[in-house]
Amino acid sequence: MEDVFLKQGGFIRLTGNTKGEIFGQLAQALYDGGCIQDKASFVEALYVREMEGSTSVGDGIAIPHGISNTVKRTTFVYGCHKEGIYYDEGDDKKTRYFFCLAIPDDRNGQLELLSDLARKIMQPEFKSRLECAANEDDFLKILK
Repeated sequence: MEDVFLKQGGFIRLTGNTKGEIFGQLAQALYDGGCIQDKASFVEALYVREMEGSTSVGDGIAIPHGISNTVKRTTFVYGCHKEGIYYDEGDDKKTRYFFCLAIPDDRNGQLELLSDLARKIMQPEFKSRLECAANEDDFLKILK
C-alpha cells in the first residue's frame, strides 16, 4: 500500500464541512501531486461511485474512490478531519478519516489496494493509530 500512497502532499488536514468540500480537497491533493489531470472530472467520478452506494465503512472511516481516464496512475491520499463531517445523509455519526483512491480506467491495482486497505481497517488498533498520525511519515509507519 505504501507504494501507491502519494508521499508528498498525500497527508491532508481537511477543513471542509461537506462531502463536496472534502472531495474537492482530496482531489486537489491528487492534482497537485500529478496523479490526476483534471480535478473536476475526478470529483465527478467520486460522486458517480457514491451513487452506487456509500463509501463510508463505518467507525468514522470512508474510502471514496473514483475510476476515471483523468487518473494517471493508481494512487491514494489520506485526509483527516478534526471534528468530522456528516458524510452520509441521515447518518448520525461523523466521519473523520478519508482514504481517497484514484483508479485509472483500466482499474489496474484497484482490487489489491481496496483489499489491503480493508485488512488494515479491520485491525482493532488501526483507528487509534490514525488518531496519532501527525504527518506523512507517521502515516506511512501505520501502513506497514
